[in-house]
Amino acid sequence: MKDFAAKARAALETNGMTIRGAARALSYDVAYLSRVLNGKQEPSPQLVAALNRLLGADGTLALLTPDDHERMAHGVAHPARVDAETVEAFAAVLAAQRRLDDAVSAAAMLPVTAVQWETVEQLAREVRGPHAQGLHRVAAEWVQFMGWLHAEARNDAEAARWLTEAEDRADDVNDGVLAAQAANFKGYLARQQDRPRAVLRWFLTAYHTPGAAPRR
Repeated sequence: MKDFAAKARAALETNGMTIRGAARALSYDVAYLSRVLNGKQEPSPQLVAALNRLLGADGTLALLTPDDHERMAHGVAHPARVDAETVEAFAAVLAAQRRLDDAVSAAAMLPVTAVQWETVEQLAREVRGPHAQGLHRVAAEWVQFMGWLHAEARNDAEAARWLTEAEDRADDVNDGVLAAQAANFKGYLARQQDRPRAVLRWFLTAYHTPGAAPRR
């Protein structure tokens, strides 16, 4: 519920809207909407749908299912018992964040994503068992997404730091595609900085990364 509230507030900020303005546009009681957007009351399905329409979020504002919450909480509490469903639940949260990036500014997304990342990182440090590799891969993707958000927000130094860590983590899980994507994102950052030599260098790095699958 709090995760939904944080994402919805970020979407409001991106659209330049206040809670009062959203309540007026949706014909909802402002006190009710305020409780929802401050994580104090669960939204109705109708409100979730209405906020998605109002904010152009295309369904990316959604509540996690109780099962997903339970799996993730259990994984954090019992890192030696992480199963495939828990890894998939964390991957689903990251996928939703990526979709939301199309509707919400990177600056607004960063605080929400950073809080989620802290939970993922805690579990990644402690996870054991046959599904540890899968969780480490999700963590590596999360690091890359943090780098991408910082690049979009023009936090250049932070973007470079996160993307370098993403490359290292991709190597740790032996994922050439993920490593190449991190290099490509560094190229995107260099393009924003108007550094054409660096753009070319990072493109070539991505292209020649072992295990990557360059397009032809």
